[in-house]
Amino acid sequence: MIQTLLTKVIGSKNEREIKRLRVYVDKINALEPEMEKLSDEALRSKTDQFREYYQKHMNIFKTGEGFNDEYIKSLNKLDLDEKIELEKIEEQILKEEKAILDDLLPEAFAVVREAAKRTLKMRHFDVQLM
Repeated sequence: MIQTLLTKVIGSKNEREIKRLRVYVDKINALEPEMEKLSDEALRSKTDQFREYYQKHMNIFKTGEGFNDEYIKSLNKLDLDEKIELEKIEEQILKEEKAILDDLLPEAFAVVREAAKRTLKMRHFDVQLM
């Protein structure tokens, strides 16, 4: 009974996940008019732009204090404290990478949707984007 009440108040796990993903779909849909205006060549060049954005931001993060490759390689001599330090650094790098990719996600999906519309003459439904 309590479980049923909680589900009605905060929603099921599936409903919460849909609500979370809906934010991305709204962003993708907002980009659709912009993508429609792009030429085929400009649409193709978006992939290179995404790669450049990713590499630029990861390099900025990795070359920050304490995260350069030389420091990480020096930890390969590994005593226990250094292993813990390395794991923390790797965890921070993965979090930063996820944030960068999350920034790119709506525009990348908008590009894919537009490419599908042009080549396949079909448009992804919102639920397919989720």
